[in-house]
Amino acid sequence: MCGSALVLASSLPKEQNAQTTDAAGAIQRGFPAMKVIVILLFSLVGIAGSYGVAWFGIRVNTFANSRTAFASLTGKPYPTMRSR
Repeated sequence: MCGSALVLASSLPKEQNAQTTDAAGAIQRGFPAMKVIVILLFSLVGIAGSYGVAWFGIRVNTFANSRTAFASLTGKPYPTMRSR
């Protein structure tokens, strides 16, 4: 499996360096600053979204575990939520 991935990767065209041409026709290397900022911004939004989903999942799981634990102390399988 790994050998076939190496053969496939070696048959692909080589990646070119990020080059742009300015108005004067000179070649500039690297990415424009705005593109880097947008990539970093979306990366941070993705990280924050993953953190939020994990936080919510941990919170719901903790509630479910405590509900089950307190139900076992009373001898009931699962208590229903009391509305106040």
